[in-house]
Amino acid sequence: MRLFSAVLLVAATPLAAQEDPLPDLPFQSGEGEVFCVIVTGERNHVRCDLYGGTLTFADPPEDCGEGWGYAFEVGITGSGKVLCADDSVIDESIQVMEPGYSHSRGGVACFSEEGGMTCLNAENLGFTLRQDEQVLY
Repeated sequence: MRLFSAVLLVAATPLAAQEDPLPDLPFQSGEGEVFCVIVTGERNHVRCDLYGGTLTFADPPEDCGEGWGYAFEVGITGSGKVLCADDSVIDESIQVMEPGYSHSRGGVACFSEEGGMTCLNAENLGFTLRQDEQVLY
């Protein structure tokens, strides 16, 4: 139990105290519908893109063209958000994270679930992505 607590403490500690950022950590859900990357450095965050499915947001973020609704982000503080994005983190060659597993780094964590992915920061804010529903909190 002590090891698990220590791991959570490290994962929730802001990376600013470290000198060298860790490399980006890309992964995808077991069903291949959610692709994510945890980025550390000047701005720690996780971005996930939904591949296919039904987008459930009706209003685009401010100043967005057509590239919105499939990309989501949460930083080490604050709520999850929909991104304006004309790029993608979708890459079918990246590591598959089967349901029941998680990755954490730089103050954010993602949990693979049957049918989707949930990503949170230490404030328990973030998002859940599924083919038929995307939820921000």
